[in-house]
Amino acid sequence: MLREPNWVQKVENNDEDSIRYTISESDLDELKITPSMWDFLMIRLKAAMHVSNKPDYNPKLFANKLAPHEGA
Repeated sequence: MLREPNWVQKVENNDEDSIRYTISESDLDELKITPSMWDFLMIRLKAAMHVSNKPDYNPKLFANKLAPHEGA
């Protein structure tokens, strides 16, 4: 829900290609993630989800990949 709050709508609309599989600093405003929450994600959850601290990450690197806690 953090990285793709519109997952259900995108699946219902057959728009799976636009599903976000990682979070970058450039996504924080859109996702309404505060700096404190970002710090928490980077410190505590980075190993458990696809988190990038680079604003220019290549989302194709994460396309259709699950994070470790999701079964990958």
